[in-house]
Amino acid sequence: MPTTTVTVKATPAPTDSSVAPSTPSAQAEDPLGCPTSTATVLAALYADGDTCTNVGERYTLAGADLACTKDRDGSIVWMTKSKADKLAADLAAEKAAADAKAAADAKAAADAKAAADAKAAADAKAAADAQAAADAQTAAQQAAQQQQASSVYYANCTAARAAGAAPLYAGQPGYRIGLDRDRDGVACER
Repeated sequence: MPTTTVTVKATPAPTDSSVAPSTPSAQAEDPLGCPTSTATVLAALYADGDTCTNVGERYTLAGADLACTKDRDGSIVWMTKSKADKLAADLAAEKAAADAKAAADAKAAADAKAAADAKAAADAKAAADAQAAADAQTAAQQAAQQQQASSVYYANCTAARAAGAAPLYAGQPGYRIGLDRDRDGVACER
């Protein structure tokens, strides 16, 4: 831990005959109140705000209780312990707030994605239901045509001609293979 010693030597002030010591203890001082003896004291080498190199290092001497701390702007400086503790608490609170915001944003994004997925699933189901309904309608129409085709019966081509239905084509109501001699898909063609 760096320290330095400083020797302070007292120099008596010029005497003034108008000022006289009033008490015996005052005789150790000059009339202006300055000490008259020499003293060696320890002086702190670092002060609040001075740069340092090892984050976490402590320096306590001559009334200075400092911690080497990374400041908000990224510089590494000596700070009083109370100031360093407050900075650490502030940074922790800011990080907690940022983490909470990030978690809330992630939850909102997940909720939005879930809602979009649910909507897409509902849309897909609606499209499948619509396709199924269309397929059912087409099947019903085909069944009706087949029933209609099978409900029309011509005993022979003369009956088909008399009804105005000749010639009959395959798939058309009244067509049957028995009326199509050459089996070319056209009955009662002559």
